[in-house]
Amino acid sequence: MEFEMNPDVSTLLKAYSVKIQFEGVETAETLIDYLRVLSTVCSIHIVWILNLKQYLTKEQVLQLYEFCFYEKIYLINLEGYTKYTLEQEKSVIIDEDLCVIYSS
Repeated sequence: MEFEMNPDVSTLLKAYSVKIQFEGVETAETLIDYLRVLSTVCSIHIVWILNLKQYLTKEQVLQLYEFCFYEKIYLINLEGYTKYTLEQEKSVIIDEDLCVIYSS
């Protein structure tokens, strides 16, 4: 019989079927909590998100960006179209032929 004396946290969470519940919480807070778990437990520091600005207000997006900045999480947001661009963002527009049209 073998025992692993230094199991990682993700193995323990999987073994006990630990799940995070997000009932009655705003979308931005849920996303921040999820990113915190990804970063600390799974050591994932680069995250791709699709159409973030369709689900969050401008203030919530700023709050999320601030959290990611302090936690050193790289957030890559893919948008089909953009309503607005924030100062903290680096934007790249790519057309259907995969040509870069604009980069800021």
